Amino acid sequence: DGGAVRKTSGQDTGAKRAADSISGYNAAFVGATMYQVIADSVINRNLEESKKDWAKVKQEGQQKLDKVANLADTVEEKRWVDEARQGLKSMISLYENQMLTMLTADSNKDDKQLGERISQIDGEIDDQAAKISASMEQFAKSMQNEAEAADKEFDAAGKATIRSAIVVGIVILSLLVALSIWILLSVTRPLEEA
Repeated sequence: DGGAVRKTSGQDTGAKRAADSISGYNAAFVGATMYQVIADSVINRNLEESKKDWAKVKQEGQQKLDKVANLADTVEEKRWVDEARQGLKSMISLYENQMLTMLTADSNKDDKQLGERISQIDGEIDDQAAKISASMEQFAKSMQNEAEAADKEFDAAGKATIRSAIVVGIVILSLLVALSIWILLSVTRPLEEA
């Protein structure tokens, strides 16, 4: 192809944006996945296992948000990614700096007071998980809308191409008919005169 760059068609753009929207929907579950580990650490108190699971889901969550950040191409999409990242950062901080500290502390405190504080932090973490989900769902819907718009643009371009081909075909057919008539007349006139 001599180094020429192929232009991306509307259909290609639509397909890419549809795939990008799936990445957004996958990222919407980051908070819920992380929350499962948090809930497990509160309920089961197997903190060593929870720390291993936490490291894994934390890394995966950050990777998913990094991926969608690279896909964001509008101001709104970038804002939604930033909101999700803030939610993730808050979740991490609440769990690592507050929840884990309380769960690993000696049980010298009043269990009722500790339970209330854990419940309060749990509610704050849940709010951040919901924030991540809402932001990423908006992001995914935006990508889906872009995919649909690109598909419509591709379809419109295809229809315009068909219309142009029909018009060109009619013009060529008209020229051929006119040329045929001219040739026919140029042959038959001398014969009639002869």
